Amino acid sequence: MILSFSALFGAVERQDMETARMMLDSNGLDVNRVNDDDLTVLDIAIMSNHVPMAKMLLSHGAKENPQCESILTPLADPFSYLWRPFNAKYSRRVDHPLTLSKHGQTDKQFRAKWLNHMDYRLKLMRRMKSGYDHAQCPEPPTNVQLSVSSSSSLLVHFNEPNHHNGAVVTRYKVEWSCFEDFSVIAGEQVIDDPRCLQYEIPDLVQGNCYYVRVSAWNVKGFGDPCPSCPVSATPSSWREVSGLPPRCEGKLNLLDGVFAGLQEIKTKEGVEKSNQNGVSPMPPRKSTVRKSIKNLFSSAPKFQKTLKRGVYLACLLCSEDRILVTNEDIMPIIEVDESYSSASLNSDFHWLMKISCNWEDVKSLRREIDKSTSAGVMPFRSKLLQACSQLQSVLGVQDLGQLHHSPIRDSDGSVVLIAVNYIKDPKVVTSTHVKWVSLGKVQRRVSSTVEQSESPLAPESLLSAVPELLSYARLSTFSLNRGLYLGYLKLKSSVDLIRIMVPEALPNVLPHIKIRDCPNISKEEWQWFRNLTLNEMRCPPTPAQSDFQSLLTSACSNLLEHLGISEDEGVSHRLYDVEVIELSEDVSFLLLLPPVEGVCSVPGHQEDTPAQRALQCLSLPVQVFEMIHMSTYQREHLHRFCRASCALETDAHLAQQAQREAFSSEEVSVAKQRVDKLNSLQQTLDEAWKGLRWTLDIIAYARDKTLRGGLPLSILFAPPPSPTDSPSISRKEATTSANDVASSTCSDCGYHSDISSLDSQRDGAAEEAAPEEIWFRACRQPGILRVYAAYETGLARGTSVKLHVTPKTTSREVVNLVVQQLNKAVLCRGLQAPVYGVDELRDFCLVAVIGARERVLRDEYQPLQLQNPWTKGRLYVRLQANLLAAIEHGHVTTV
Repeated sequence: MILSFSALFGAVERQDMETARMMLDSNGLDVNRVNDDDLTVLDIAIMSNHVPMAKMLLSHGAKENPQCESILTPLADPFSYLWRPFNAKYSRRVDHPLTLSKHGQTDKQFRAKWLNHMDYRLKLMRRMKSGYDHAQCPEPPTNVQLSVSSSSSLLVHFNEPNHHNGAVVTRYKVEWSCFEDFSVIAGEQVIDDPRCLQYEIPDLVQGNCYYVRVSAWNVKGFGDPCPSCPVSATPSSWREVSGLPPRCEGKLNLLDGVFAGLQEIKTKEGVEKSNQNGVSPMPPRKSTVRKSIKNLFSSAPKFQKTLKRGVYLACLLCSEDRILVTNEDIMPIIEVDESYSSASLNSDFHWLMKISCNWEDVKSLRREIDKSTSAGVMPFRSKLLQACSQLQSVLGVQDLGQLHHSPIRDSDGSVVLIAVNYIKDPKVVTSTHVKWVSLGKVQRRVSSTVEQSESPLAPESLLSAVPELLSYARLSTFSLNRGLYLGYLKLKSSVDLIRIMVPEALPNVLPHIKIRDCPNISKEEWQWFRNLTLNEMRCPPTPAQSDFQSLLTSACSNLLEHLGISEDEGVSHRLYDVEVIELSEDVSFLLLLPPVEGVCSVPGHQEDTPAQRALQCLSLPVQVFEMIHMSTYQREHLHRFCRASCALETDAHLAQQAQREAFSSEEVSVAKQRVDKLNSLQQTLDEAWKGLRWTLDIIAYARDKTLRGGLPLSILFAPPPSPTDSPSISRKEATTSANDVASSTCSDCGYHSDISSLDSQRDGAAEEAAPEEIWFRACRQPGILRVYAAYETGLARGTSVKLHVTPKTTSREVVNLVVQQLNKAVLCRGLQAPVYGVDELRDFCLVAVIGARERVLRDEYQPLQLQNPWTKGRLYVRLQANLLAAIEHGHVTTV
């Protein structure tokens, strides 16, 4: 190790990058060890001005020696500084000039070698001193970006300086203040790891404005700071706009309270029964197993070798590349019920999924259920728990794992429920009735066995589904990286279930695409989002809002393309605008919803696009999706809910049975009180669970035909202009070439003003025909309309509005949008001009004008359906009574 350490110093001193890289990659060296001069390898690389070497060392965790600056002081006379060690060693050999050193060298040879070494060190130190003298403080970091990460923190990102000025940057300093001139520093943080180019500023005051700057450090000290962009930000959250509390807030205490209340009822009931019998309550006696020679000859478990009509429970345990099978090389399968008669397993399957969150409660729940003597679901659930208990006992594992998302069935009526679990230590399974077998070996054996098997659900055939079962169990536990995502909701209905579309690669979340790394949406961003939804844009968006719009628009386009949804279909989709779905502190979702009519596919309709089929999406029942989703992102909430729900459901069933069997009035009264208490606990539990279940709220919102809420993508892609007019243009500019007019119009957002009068347009109709045609064509791309105002608005003459519409948008909707937008422009500018109310909108109509002809479009007509030659003209909104507003003369024809 000492030789490797010296060799690393030698490679750095010689500036041998390849040797140094090889040693850093192959040896576990301490890169921060100091040499005889109290210098680390990074100190040498920095002061030698070898930036690539320094960066490579930094990437391997190298750090500077804090005493480096004090060491450099004696280097003003490096020769005398370096000669002292030599004099000390040489003086010890003066009395014995002919003695041999420990390496067999005479003193003369040693002296020559030492002089060469000192000469080398002297040159190295001179080079380091020269590098240190010529180095300067680094330039400021570049691209310093500031964003709001939560209601009490800000996140700053930055890049390295363009120039390190002779010495590599090894640390950064982030400062924040409530004053723009930083006269009072609210806090600072030095980042010692130069690879970390971001910092989250914690513990800030919500609502305060903070200014942030970042500076870089090298051996010469800190350079000039660089202010962030934007220069300031305010810690905030979208909840300040919506006023909605977090879904998980207080839910753990609520769930614990329900379970504690249930235990209190049980304890009180036990005390009352003991008092009635005249026996003091005794603590539960610990069960003991009487050991005898019979235990050595216990019967083998009844694993199923053949499957007939009935319900079975199987367990798939995996450890690395091995799975657990019986001695007959089949999956461990226990019979549950051979005479199960219910038409659907959905409710019992979902109940078993809740049991799988708390396998340790199997025995206690079974004891409670066995007290029931009534028919219904309890006998079958008792058999389910018995099968679970048998598997736990035989395998020696309490946690059987997660249930596969759906039972496996065949045409003969056999149903297999499969639990899958990954075992870290295979030694925990000590049963002699099972063994660990390589997965590859099992698959090779199965490939030949399946062809000979008559039943598709033969135990040997089930092993062929092992890769799929293991893949689902593994992928359903993965969580997304930190960030804000855009998800897509798509439902499929069947006879008894509503299913939700999820990707096979990550079945615990909706199909999604990442918007950005910061999961928080600030108050400023959400206010813009809500104003856009409510059509209340009163001022231009801020830089932060514009950036958010750009990211969101890009994410929507990419997600639609990823799902194979065309642009024409995409503009009819909408964004969920009630809340941001916060899966955890690090993962948040915005949701993209199809039109109300397309949210849910009915049986018999295949609406999956080729892209969706290529993505290999699954359709999971909503309850199953919620279980695996919350098992990943709210695991503790789910486990406590399942524990309370299973116990409460069992006790409620027993209480109702006791109420039915009660004879005396006293028994009836006691039973009724117990049922009422349990119903109250059930109501509390349902409220807590409803608050956690965002999925059902989204589904109800998306399918509500009366609400039809959300932000349409047509508005997001082409938002309404802020109520300001663009500057007027001259007549010369109005008669520019067709290409110039087309390009300026397409890039124009908002209102367009043209000072040329209608009379001059009519007089010069021939000259301006070409520009008019291109004006209309340029803006008549699919989904785009430019509509001019032909009535008294109080705004500049020739004002127009550009709209992004769908093929189903009607003329009446276009008229209403144009009049309302121009009303807002008048109000915001404080003009003395008429403002038209909702009851006056029916007085306006939409007309198409080309040359000297005009066509009035019916209210239900869809403007994008216009055909030639009308596509070469312009669209106007005018009062129905003013026939000559859009054109002075012409024939009026109803389309």
